[in-house]
Amino acid sequence: MIVLKVVIASVLFGLASIMFSELTHWLRKMFANVFKNPVIKTFIGGVIVILLVYILGTRDYLGLSVPLLQESFEHPVSPLAFLWKTILTAVTLGAGYQGGEVTPLFVIGGTLGNSLAGVLHISAPFLAGLGFIAVFSGATNTPIACFIMGVELFGAEGALYMFMACIISYMFSGHTGIYASQQIGVSKSKLHLIPENSTLSSIKLNKVKDAQRND
Repeated sequence: MIVLKVVIASVLFGLASIMFSELTHWLRKMFANVFKNPVIKTFIGGVIVILLVYILGTRDYLGLSVPLLQESFEHPVSPLAFLWKTILTAVTLGAGYQGGEVTPLFVIGGTLGNSLAGVLHISAPFLAGLGFIAVFSGATNTPIACFIMGVELFGAEGALYMFMACIISYMFSGHTGIYASQQIGVSKSKLHLIPENSTLSSIKLNKVKDAQRND
C-alpha cells in the first residue's frame, strides 16, 4: 500500500515541478514583453510581491524560506504553502530578481509532501523528504543525482522509495525544466520523438510552431 501512495505523491511532485518551471518561464517572458525598461520591470515585480505578502498575511514565503522547510519536517504546514511559495518565487524570478531556484524548490517539495501526508495517511517527515528531492528532480531532470542527494541527506533506509520518487517525478515532469538550455539526451516517452541535440526551449518552440500551423 505504501508503494502506491509513494507513486501517487511522486506523480504530483512531477506536476508541481512543471508548474514551477512553466510559471517562471512564462512570467519572465510576460514581464519582458510588458515592461521594456528593466528598472520598471523589477519595481513592478517587487510591488506585486509586497502586495501578495500583505494579502497572505505572512512573510514565510519570502527569501529562501528555510524555517518553513524545517517546519515541514516537524509540524503540519498550510496545505497551500507549496503553491504560495511557487507563486512568490516565480514572480520574483520572472521580474528579474536573482536569488536562485534550488532552495525554493526544496521548500516547495517539502511543503507539498507535508500537505499530502494527511491525505495519503503517511508520515509527514517521510513524504516531506521525498518531496524535497523529487520536485527538484523533476524541475532539473536529474533523477540519479537527486536520488544520491537524498541518500546522503536522509540515509539509505528509504532508498527504494527515494529512487521511485525521483524517477517518477522526472518522468511526469515531461520535457520541461528550470534550465531552458538543457539538452535532451533521451526522450521520456517512446510516443514523443525528439530531434537530435534538442533543448528544452527548442522543444517548446517547435510545439508553438506546430500549433500555429494547425491553426
